[in-house]
This record gives sequence, structure tokens and C-alpha cells, in this order.
Amino acid sequence: MKVYNELYHYGIPGMKWGVRRFQKYSSNFKTRRLEKKKAKAQIKKINKYQRKRAANTDISKLSNNELRELNDRIRNENQYKDNIKSSSNRGKQAVTDVLKTSGKQVATAVAVGVGIYYSKKLVEKYLGSDASNLIIHPKQKKK
Repeated sequence: MKVYNELYHYGIPGMKWGVRRFQKYSSNFKTRRLEKKKAKAQIKKINKYQRKRAANTDISKLSNNELRELNDRIRNENQYKDNIKSSSNRGKQAVTDVLKTSGKQVATAVAVGVGIYYSKKLVEKYLGSDASNLIIHPKQKKK
């Protein structure tokens, strides 16, 4: 029987051992990232336009109709920005909700555990360990 002491590497030449290349998770990954970039660019553009318009507009010289149109335009732009922000933050909101609910559950469990521990210690101090075992961990009846 022949023993071969050779090492074969079927990876990419020049690639470090144990280092993984970036892998696309899904086709949606790239599109979602691009949508988020576009949304941020649009918000920036709207903010820039609003600052420029505010600097160049003398409200005292506008008629009632022009002022009403300007207010409607500003309201619509702000509503559009809010819609873009809310659609791009859905994932973040979902994670935040999960963490809040799980955090409440963990805090409740810890509080109950601490309460049981210290109540057992108090009962042991005043009534003894036998009484604390009977009160805190009562024996269940056999069926």
C-alpha cells in the first residue's frame, strides 16, 4: 500500500485559508440595498430643495393662493419623506419589537427567580431549612 504525503487545495489561488468570500444571500438583497440608497438620496434632495426654497422665498410678498400652494407642496414633500423612511425601517422595527418582548420575558423570569431565592433564604433564617423546603418546594402527591 502506497502512502502519499501530498496536500491538495481546490480553492481560489491567492485566497487565504479559512476566509470566506462574500456570498449573495438572495437576489432581493441587492435590490433592497439599492432601494434604500435611492430613498436616502431622494430625502437628501428634498431637504436641499426645501432649504434653498426657504432661503429664496419672501412669504410677505406671496398671495393667498401662492402661499396655500406652497404649504400644500411642503406638506406633500414631508409626507413623502415619512413614507420613504417608514418603508425602509420595517426590518429595524421588527427586530426592535422582538427584542422588547423577549426582554420583558427575560426580566420577568429573573425577577421571579430572585424573589423565590430570597424568600427561601428568609424562611430558612426564621423557620429552618426543613420548613423552607416544604414551603418553597412542596412534595407532589404520588398518583
